[in-house]
Amino acid sequence: KLPATPVVLSFSPDLATTASNTPEYTLAAVTTAWHILIFNPAAGSLNAWSRRNPVSRLPATIRETRDLAKGALWQGPRVWIYGINFLFMLDLSQDLSAPVAVADPDTAVVVHAHAAGTKRKRKGPDSGAGSKMSIGAIVPAQVDRFVAAKGTKEWQDDIESRAPADAMDVDSDADSADDAAAAGSDSEEPESGLATLRGRQEETQAEDGAGKTRWWHTYKYRPILGIAPLSGTGAAALEAVLVERPLWEVDLPERYFGADEWER
Repeated sequence: KLPATPVVLSFSPDLATTASNTPEYTLAAVTTAWHILIFNPAAGSLNAWSRRNPVSRLPATIRETRDLAKGALWQGPRVWIYGINFLFMLDLSQDLSAPVAVADPDTAVVVHAHAAGTKRKRKGPDSGAGSKMSIGAIVPAQVDRFVAAKGTKEWQDDIESRAPADAMDVDSDADSADDAAAAGSDSEEPESGLATLRGRQEETQAEDGAGKTRWWHTYKYRPILGIAPLSGTGAAALEAVLVERPLWEVDLPERYFGADEWER
């Protein structure tokens, strides 16, 4: 029995033969709880990869996905699983790494001889829901307002929080030049930050030494209507077409009328 309802069932096109020339099929099942199970239908059992890699070894990115899978493609030992806004890849020829233990002492679970699963008592003023908050903690520190003059638009600080001008606060020409140079250097930071944000959309895990990717995922394509292979599903290369379709173009079903509703 499966631990949850399956949403994707896919057979691998590659057939392996046993010593008695019996074809060995490979069936991948993805459930609603993100259990990725690989079966050998002829033997009626899980294959070796699925027994060595339970759901606890799957990356947290895959296990914490709330959307359901819609389909799967095969590239030799690799299986590509896609949904409405994600694309995952798992290499079934390599084992996943063991899960990393929690290093935070405040959230770690302490295992005792007689009471397993007992959490440590949390300390601090903000340890959870209902904690005490200092007075004025949610009050904004500064309020700005936008003033549009003739041909000019600029931000002005709140009059109440603005201190009176002092003669010692007047910047010299040298200070203005330094500020301009600092502004030029700060303008390069958003570009590097944007590159970092784009890099976070794709995440991989490579094996030490061999350099082969164990798993990969991306959220770059959304919403995904479907993916279909254009070439063979061999291990060399996989060419596929990915179709994106805005949700507002999807046809909706007819309106539902309740027991006390009617058209006038």
